[in-house]
Amino acid sequence: MNEAIDSIVKSFSESDISEIAKYTLRFARNVTKNILDNNYKLLKDLVEISCEIRDEVEVDGNIERNKEFYFGYWYAHENIGRRILEHYIVNEGINSIVIQNKDVQKLIKILIKNKAISKQDIIKHLRISLDKLDNLIYSDEIKELDLICETKIGNNIIYSLNRKGRKYYERRQL
Repeated sequence: MNEAIDSIVKSFSESDISEIAKYTLRFARNVTKNILDNNYKLLKDLVEISCEIRDEVEVDGNIERNKEFYFGYWYAHENIGRRILEHYIVNEGINSIVIQNKDVQKLIKILIKNKAISKQDIIKHLRISLDKLDNLIYSDEIKELDLICETKIGNNIIYSLNRKGRKYYERRQL
């Protein structure tokens, strides 16, 4: 692996545009393939290796115009990989909390179905007490998820999924 890294760094330091183009294209293909395959472990490895290589190339510092293009292209794909990984990690965290807690699942289902619903209507739908609903809504799990929006209208409190919640659940079924 170190030989490959040294070879890539050398191609940038020697301005070997054909080698830079080859490595850049290979990296972009690998990032794209792992994204399409949902292979987050390999995507994570690629991003980490890319950071290491970029650090080496940046230390060398003498990047000319054509190299800057490929360097930017490479960095863009690394960023794509990093952002998808961050999204994946957040979604996995949400998924694990929702799957483990049936009350949270029920609450989310109600919010998906009704878009916006009052506290009293949630109590009726879930057949739980006000105290149990308050404990659920204000629990650390729900706060960690950060999916629910609370709006006070007069004496009523209305709950709905916030933008993050709608985005996460628009493609999922519980």
